[in-house]
Amino acid sequence: MSSVVRPGQTYRSNGLVPLGPACVFITAYEPGEPAAQAIDPDTGTGRVVLVDDLHATSPTGEHRHDGYTLVQDTAGPAPFRRARAHQCLECA
Repeated sequence: MSSVVRPGQTYRSNGLVPLGPACVFITAYEPGEPAAQAIDPDTGTGRVVLVDDLHATSPTGEHRHDGYTLVQDTAGPAPFRRARAHQCLECA
């Protein structure tokens, strides 16, 4: 579903026991690329998510058992922001 992936979206894991984070927040994506940059909203940890694993909905309406399903399509601020270790003009 690479045509609908864009920064600001939140996806939840479809796995009963997710191998990765339970949710991911898309922070960067270039159309046509195979992966998107994301963060785990609970920990702020950055990660790469394959676009093929991001689904708008289930094609049949049934529960998926793999990948991530879109839960919030509105673009907004990241739900978690890691504090910087220091404040300087070069890092700001």
